[in-house]
Amino acid sequence: MWSDKQKEFYNEDFTTLASKSMEVNIRRKYVDFLVKILNENGLKQGGKKFLEIGCNEGIIMEMMQKNYPDSKFSGFDISDKHVEIAAKKGLNVFVGDAEKMNPEDKYDVIYGTAVLHHLNKMDKFLIDLRNYLNEDGILLFGPEPVHNNFVYIIWHSMRGFWNVEKGMLQMKKREIRKMLKENYSFSKIFTKGNAFAYAFKLTGAIWDFTRLSRLPIINDMYIIAKK
Repeated sequence: MWSDKQKEFYNEDFTTLASKSMEVNIRRKYVDFLVKILNENGLKQGGKKFLEIGCNEGIIMEMMQKNYPDSKFSGFDISDKHVEIAAKKGLNVFVGDAEKMNPEDKYDVIYGTAVLHHLNKMDKFLIDLRNYLNEDGILLFGPEPVHNNFVYIIWHSMRGFWNVEKGMLQMKKREIRKMLKENYSFSKIFTKGNAFAYAFKLTGAIWDFTRLSRLPIINDMYIIAKK
C-alpha cells in the first residue's frame, strides 16, 4: 500500500507543526462532525459494530466509543507501533493494510479519518468496502483534503513526505460522487473548514487561521455512503 518512506514515517516518533494537545483537539473536531453526520443519517441507536480504518494510536476510537457506549469497536492500522500503543489502552485493534482488507466480520459502520489520500486505488477501495458492511451499513470517511487545500500542502511539504500522498490526487470530487452513486444506495459529500485551523484557536496559539478556514481552498471533505 505505502512506500518504504511512508512506512518509516508512520512507524517512528515524529515532530509535527502541532503539539500533542493540538493534535487531540484536531481529532476532537473531526469526531464531533463524524458523530453529527452519523446521527443525522439514522445512527441514533446503540448496539452497532464499528470498524475504524487507520486507527493510529486509538485517539479517535476512544472518543467515538464515548459517543456510542453500547456499540462494539474494532480498528486497525498499518503501523505496528501505533497498534501496540492503542492495544495498551484496552482497544480491540490489529495491524492491517487498508488495501488488503480481509475482515472475518461485517460491520454496521466503517469509518476513518485522513485515510483516502494515502491509497493507490481509492475507487476500488471504496467499492470493495461494500463487502464488509451489513445491510444498510454506513461508510464514513473524513477529513480528506481537497485538491487546493494549501494548509494541507504546506504542512505536509514541511514534513517532507508530500510526494507519497496519492489518493486525493487521483479523483476529483465529482468523480468520487459519481462512483459512490453507482455503488451505494445513498451517498453525500460534505465540506467543512479545516480542523487544523480551528485547533490553533482552541489551544491559544499565536497563529489563527480560523477566518481562512471558512474559505473553500482549505476545506476538508467528508464522505458518507449507505449500502
